[in-house]
Amino acid sequence: MASPVAVLACAVLAVTPGPGGCEILEEPVASATELPPADQRRLPSRLSLANLCPSASSSPRLERRLRRQAAVLVAEVERRPDRLVDYTVYDSHTAEPTKTQISVEELAEQRLHELEVANSHGVERCAPRVQRRLEAALR
Repeated sequence: MASPVAVLACAVLAVTPGPGGCEILEEPVASATELPPADQRRLPSRLSLANLCPSASSSPRLERRLRRQAAVLVAEVERRPDRLVDYTVYDSHTAEPTKTQISVEELAEQRLHELEVANSHGVERCAPRVQRRLEAALR
């Protein structure tokens, strides 16, 4: 079982903890269609939604941006969950980037997981409305 620190580190990196560090959750499906680049830019694929937590001290501008991106993510999960998005994973030991593709649904699951991990380690609730909307879209 990974330590809470390893789980949090992997959550921030949007990967799952494994025996050798963080590991990518799944390989993309080769036959899936890629989401258009303009639509991908509207998703929270670069920053964690945990930046919505009060302890993150994010600027109001960043919070508005992340809330807009989360709303787009919910809409895309409901509309095109299997579409692929470009995604960069950073190695937990070397911080070396690896470019990959994940589905819109996997991105939503990862962002939801980040909020859940942040909530489990903090006193305050991080973006409860965003979390509820992501949970509902993923059902």
